Amino acid sequence: MEIIKTKDGALSVVDEDSFWRVFTYIHGQTFEYIESEHVAREAGKLLGTYHRVLNTNFNYEFKHVRSIKHNIPAVYEKYKKVIEKNSNKELEKFFPVIDKVISLDLPKDLRKSVGHGDTKITNFIFSTDPVPKAITMVDFDDVGRHSSILYELGSAFRSWCAVYDGEKTHFSIKYFASAFNGYWEGSQKFLLKKESALIPRAIEVQCLQLASRFVRDYFGGNYFRFDPKKFPSRQAHSVYRTNECIDLYYEIEEKKDELLALIKKITN
Repeated sequence: MEIIKTKDGALSVVDEDSFWRVFTYIHGQTFEYIESEHVAREAGKLLGTYHRVLNTNFNYEFKHVRSIKHNIPAVYEKYKKVIEKNSNKELEKFFPVIDKVISLDLPKDLRKSVGHGDTKITNFIFSTDPVPKAITMVDFDDVGRHSSILYELGSAFRSWCAVYDGEKTHFSIKYFASAFNGYWEGSQKFLLKKESALIPRAIEVQCLQLASRFVRDYFGGNYFRFDPKKFPSRQAHSVYRTNECIDLYYEIEEKKDELLALIKKITN
């Protein structure tokens, strides 16, 4: 996609303390959730290609950096400040688990690579063919070389592989296998071995940091979209989401060896 310039040649129009941009339209479709191994593989392949291309002889110095993006200590500090001033018995049971995010955080000596910044599946556009292909990604507001791409891989696999069975959300091993197979094909071995081995841990980190943000949203926040058709209040939705993240964290803990064996099989 490309930015359409204004009549004066600018890239945006300032409106008080905000601004507006217009992009070219890309024909295709998006998915709210991944519901097939094929779509998981296509998304993984596109993300892998993106990481490979933008980290091969690409030395652009990004002008804009999100100060808190993938900064786990900063996210955790915001969370702690909120729960020190507020309390709720329904959420308090999650606090000891969320506290693990600091010790789980990824090593600081990992290489910094160019990442997309927001790899949820709704930011991927697919063709409208009977067998859809991933065409491109959108929403590049967080693009930069500010951290390890493991953070966004953890975020991608956490969201792509979360499957609701009618009662509870589970982590789908088959979706993960398809997505990582696609990623490995698209990235053409861009990931280092030590990075691949940290993927399950990166997913756990993203489960817990996201849970901390849902807790913050419960106490007066309005960042996350609230679904009034499914929940009686924004707070009820936040509790549900927090619980979902914690459940996924525990499930990843249980399946960690299985995930590592899959990763090793694919990367060898």
